[in-house]
This record gives sequence, structure tokens and C-alpha cells, in this order.
Amino acid sequence: MSQTGESINARPNYGDIAFTSVGSSIQPDGSTSYMTTFFAVDAPISIEASWTMNGPRSGELVGTVNEVWRATGIPGEARLSQDIINAVRTSTTPLLAVDGGGAAASGKASSLQRLFQR
Repeated sequence: MSQTGESINARPNYGDIAFTSVGSSIQPDGSTSYMTTFFAVDAPISIEASWTMNGPRSGELVGTVNEVWRATGIPGEARLSQDIINAVRTSTTPLLAVDGGGAAASGKASSLQRLFQR
């Protein structure tokens, strides 16, 4: 996952299972969410994953991942719900005030600052 300003780009993977890349915005409270789907090439299986994350303290990432697994030709589906707990988050990009409509102008700067400077 990478962040540029108020946007993130994510491409979750579970080893050989790589989901499609997806973008999302960071909300005023510092949270973000996105949904992406994996389609198996050599099997009739798909995994739809919905991610919700927040950084309650600097360096910490928490959230949930909800998945729906489906197999073509097989009725029903499997649903999995997982928690992200105490994951370590790092950033190499400093938070800067932006003139002319960026994070500072939108009011999201204080939320971002809260996440990156505690």
C-alpha cells in the first residue's frame, strides 16, 4: 500500500494470490476503505475483499478485512471476517501544508497530522 497526499493505492496479496490494484481516499477521521477482487486464472474461484483501516496512533494500523469466496458452478459462498490488530505502519513521506486546495484546505490535514505525528 502506498500513500500520496490524501489518497492511497493498494494491491493486497496472499503470496501467489494477488488482487487487482485499487485506489481510495483518506477520510477526515483518518480512515480509509476499499474493495478489490481476485479472479483465479487456473481455477473457477474468486475472492472479493473489503478492507477498512484506521491509524489510531502514530505507527499503528487497525481495521477489518471481510472476504467472500465463490467458486463457479458450486452453489453458496464462504465468508471470512478478520481483524487487523496492532499492525506497524511506517511512512517515508512528511506531512506538508498544501496551498490551493490540498490536504490543508480540505480540513483533512489535522486528521493526517494526528496519524503521522503522535
